[in-house]
Amino acid sequence: MELIASLVEYLKVGSKNYVKVITEIALIATVRHLLAIDFEHMNANVLFGLSALIFVLGLFFLLATKQISFNNGMTTKNENSEENKNG
Repeated sequence: MELIASLVEYLKVGSKNYVKVITEIALIATVRHLLAIDFEHMNANVLFGLSALIFVLGLFFLLATKQISFNNGMTTKNENSEENKNG
């Protein structure tokens, strides 16, 4: 389901950013898998691994969409635009 919706959106926009689409699909699929897990019978190491995977995919997605940039420190896109307005 996510794959089809993401590909339709990708084709409408016509972007060349394949990495963003693939990361978005992986992130959505991982979260859906996490929602379907039976936590009472799951090993804690698997849960830590899934949470680390979601964190890394989310961070990579933000970097791929250029919402976070690493200049002299970690700043968000909104902070950069406010700095440019203030001079």
